[in-house]
Amino acid sequence: MPEDTGPEAGPVRFLLSALPLWTEGDGDGATGPMPDMARAILRRAGQPGHLEVMPQLRLYDELMRAGTVVFALSDNHPPDSRLSGTQLPGTQLPGAPGADREGMPTTAFVPLAPVLQMPLAVVARTGTRLASQEDVQALGPVASTRTTGGSVARLMDRLGVHLVPTPSLESALRMLRAGRVNGVVGAEVMLDALISRLGLADTLGSKLRVGAMEGWLSCSRDAATTKAARDLRRAADELRAEGVFDQIVERYLGVPVQPAGPVP
Repeated sequence: MPEDTGPEAGPVRFLLSALPLWTEGDGDGATGPMPDMARAILRRAGQPGHLEVMPQLRLYDELMRAGTVVFALSDNHPPDSRLSGTQLPGTQLPGAPGADREGMPTTAFVPLAPVLQMPLAVVARTGTRLASQEDVQALGPVASTRTTGGSVARLMDRLGVHLVPTPSLESALRMLRAGRVNGVVGAEVMLDALISRLGLADTLGSKLRVGAMEGWLSCSRDAATTKAARDLRRAADELRAEGVFDQIVERYLGVPVQPAGPVP
């Protein structure tokens, strides 16, 4: 995609991760909050686009390919990050710890515009008290998906909580029910929706908000200065300010994603 890219340059590749509740189906026929948000951004920006749904690790692989110009919805960019982008598996950004080690690649996944703010929560089995961060610290191993990125890992590291990576939030909740971990951390709206869908309300009870996760429109580093990036950034900022993304998520999941009050 050339530097002066515009609608005449052809469709934008818009990658979506195949995550339960967020995305169902394939390609341009996919349904769910993420496909609808992507379509809204493309329409507002006046950009033709092609949606591609793929497993999260393949999404990362696509972003890491040299010369790839793609856009994605991701939750891997906490607003307080001191890095210019998110570290991908097997990569190291300039300025990050160990970045000067010989042979380390420097591929970046660059955040363009915030899309959603989602409260993060830890949930435990019924009978386990979660009333403070000290209770979370005393909980023991806590499971989280491999796709939640560095924001959750950094939060759990600050709390001194051992994090167990799982392939999906659903598998994390099943591990919790089976007693293999003592808690699960994730976006509160996703936890609530999955607990209801899986019929786990009787076995999973105590829940505590521990922070917030930002969802972002992002792209590969070599796309960040293109006209397409500027148009998509502007469109995402406008749609978020108008509350369109929150309305999309609420329509699918039945609950708003914005916290009702300050998140500790």
